[in-house]
Amino acid sequence: MNISTPVEQAKKNVKRKKPTWKFYLKNRNASLHDAVALSMNICPLHVDQYIDENNKLKKTFNARLKAACLEMNDTGRIKLVEKGKLGNKSDWIVELTSFVNFFISREIGKNKKFRLLGGEPNAHVGKSSKSLKPIKPPMLFTAALMRLFVEIARRAQKEGMCFSLDEMPGQKKDLLLLADVFHSDLMGIKEATFVSYLKGFCKFSGGRNQETDFYIKLFGSDFLKPVSHPKLQTPGLLKDK
Repeated sequence: MNISTPVEQAKKNVKRKKPTWKFYLKNRNASLHDAVALSMNICPLHVDQYIDENNKLKKTFNARLKAACLEMNDTGRIKLVEKGKLGNKSDWIVELTSFVNFFISREIGKNKKFRLLGGEPNAHVGKSSKSLKPIKPPMLFTAALMRLFVEIARRAQKEGMCFSLDEMPGQKKDLLLLADVFHSDLMGIKEATFVSYLKGFCKFSGGRNQETDFYIKLFGSDFLKPVSHPKLQTPGLLKDK
């Protein structure tokens, strides 16, 4: 039975530094040493320190290094860019795209950012992960939008009309027109921003439900009537005529 000393245990619990992924997304070639470190989601600059202190990590690193070496030939799947001088080939330069795709095919390297390196060169350069996510709407917008949905559902039920957030009637621009006059916290929002805010709240199915007069039927002349005092009182659309 192996018993770890306090020092050895502390080394295992050290939080490992992760790679600077943006650098490798722009520079699609790397040494085999660095490529293997990336497959382990460890910063290549610090990987030697970690594997010297952790025997399990060292075995994983060496196994992946050997597997890659076997594929760096004329018939192999990893494209060699430039030969190095070291006998273990860790300083040989490889094309990251081919390296990543080989490891993905072996179900190795499941980190999402590592897998991005297997795509087309520059496909993700200049795009941060934040820009790819839906924009989170302000809390006041969310509260006002929920009130709008409740009011639409109430009026639709009263008129015997079908309404579902999973199959929204009309088009997004129709809902934007209604939202703009329904509540002050929904006013003056650009269509693109409004559409991004809707993600996760409702879905537009299209087809027969794209009737553009749905909201006009429910709200009548109030559909295009602006709110008079948006911040001081309840908007007029919340009241029946």
